[in-house]
Amino acid sequence: MNVGAAPLLVGAAPLLVEKGEPRAEIIIDENPSRTTRLAAAELQHYFEKISGAKLVIQTKPTPDVPLQIYVGQSSHTEKLGISAEGLEAGAYRIVSGDHWLVLIGDDSEFTPIPPFAQNNGDIPRAREEWQKIAGAPYGLPNAGLYKNRLRLPGDLGKPEGATTEKNETLEIWGLDERGSFNGVCGLLRRLGVRWYLPGELGEVVPTLNTIELPTIDETVRPDFPLRQFNFRFGTAGVDTSMWAMHLGTRQNEKLQIAHGLSNMTNNEAVFAAHPEWFALYGGKRDFKPGNSKCQLCYSNDELFRETVRYARAQLDQFQLESVSIMPPDGYT
Repeated sequence: MNVGAAPLLVGAAPLLVEKGEPRAEIIIDENPSRTTRLAAAELQHYFEKISGAKLVIQTKPTPDVPLQIYVGQSSHTEKLGISAEGLEAGAYRIVSGDHWLVLIGDDSEFTPIPPFAQNNGDIPRAREEWQKIAGAPYGLPNAGLYKNRLRLPGDLGKPEGATTEKNETLEIWGLDERGSFNGVCGLLRRLGVRWYLPGELGEVVPTLNTIELPTIDETVRPDFPLRQFNFRFGTAGVDTSMWAMHLGTRQNEKLQIAHGLSNMTNNEAVFAAHPEWFALYGGKRDFKPGNSKCQLCYSNDELFRETVRYARAQLDQFQLESVSIMPPDGYT
């Protein structure tokens, strides 16, 4: 939805957009990360939606374009003495000069550590590899990791004139760092943009035919390193995933949460070898194949020792910072 609002007053400052015409361009690194490209594309998209002006994406300044908006770290930001160093967990910096604006943060790409499943059909293969590492028939941690991928159009955020192969996609992981994207969203919020719900119906976009270059040097650091709710990019779809990114959510694969003991023990091989690990209900050990609520006998010393070994194997293999040993749901 479009509303007539002008949170930034037009004065003598240089103009990014003047009367619906671009007076600036977007500059990214020659080899940008995927979330840097996403951030540049989002800035381009919303500036055009706000003002009607399409800012061109380039990898170096064009001599006859008066202002540059640098998105993400590059050799150009290094020359300005501006870097993403110290901008952790989605923090970002917005800083301007006489004829430039920088939107920067950590844009590191997530790289999954094997074994991990590429898709649902690949889970048995990855699980078998993990069981060799663990030395026991324990479940694969985060078997649904592949669901955290979102495939977007392959030309998204590419510089002007770049070629795109047929069927090429830009694959974003929900676990990628998105500092510069957060910086873009911070700038857009200053212009009056809001995202209340997924999709175009849930956003508020002001109409501004002229946009000033702000005088600003602002660093925004999040209060919490993890900011998430229970969804995955690959299953939620584009609108919901983009909305979550606009909200500044952040996941971290190195910090594992939720029902780790269920991942370890909830399979028939473990029950067959160690029925005494499972909770006793009415004189019978409780195990229901495929049921995520199979409780355990938490006073069993061997289960305790194996849980420690299972946790250590995860810490060693996947370079985690924390491992979940939470019990399954429904502890009654």
